[in-house]
Amino acid sequence: MKRLAFIVIPALIALGHSIRPPIIEGTEANLHEFPYQVSLQWNFNNGSRARHFCSGSIINQRWILTAAHCLEEYTKDGWFEVVAGVNNIAHEEAGAQRRNVTSYEQHELYDLSAIKYDIGVLQLSHPLDLTRNIKTMRLATKDTLIHQKIAKFAGWGSISKTWEDIYPDKLM
Repeated sequence: MKRLAFIVIPALIALGHSIRPPIIEGTEANLHEFPYQVSLQWNFNNGSRARHFCSGSIINQRWILTAAHCLEEYTKDGWFEVVAGVNNIAHEEAGAQRRNVTSYEQHELYDLSAIKYDIGVLQLSHPLDLTRNIKTMRLATKDTLIHQKIAKFAGWGSISKTWEDIYPDKLM
C-alpha cells in the first residue's frame, strides 16, 4: 500500500486551526524512512559549524516547504542552508546533499502572535539530485480524503518538555 506524505501541521495552521498539545519527544525514525525531510541550518559568518534550527520537506528539486516561524529569527549575519538525505545531523551519511537558500517567502497572512498561516517556502541555489534517500513528498490535494489514516510527523524538533531548545541529532 502506498503511503501519502501529508504536511498536516502547516496545512491546519494555514487554515487557522491550532494544534495542542505540541509534539515533544517521539521515537527515532528508521534510516531514510522520510526521504523528503530536510534539516534547515544557519551558517554564522564566524566560521563555526552550521546550526540546525528547523525542518522542512522537499516539494521539488528547488523548493522546500517549512513553517513561517522558522524564517523569523535568522535573516542576517549568515546564510540558510538545507541538508537533505540525512537521519543524523551530527554525522551526515554518505550521499547527503547541502544547498544554500537563495530566497524565502512567508505566507502573506502569516501572524506569529496568533500562530496563523504558519507556512513558508525556501528556494535552493541549485537543484537537489533525487536519489533513493532524497525524494520529493506527495502533496495532498483538496480532493484527498484523510479519513481514518495514521499521520506521522517527523523532524529534529525540541525534545524538551520545557522551553529549552534541546534538539536530537537523529530524526524523530
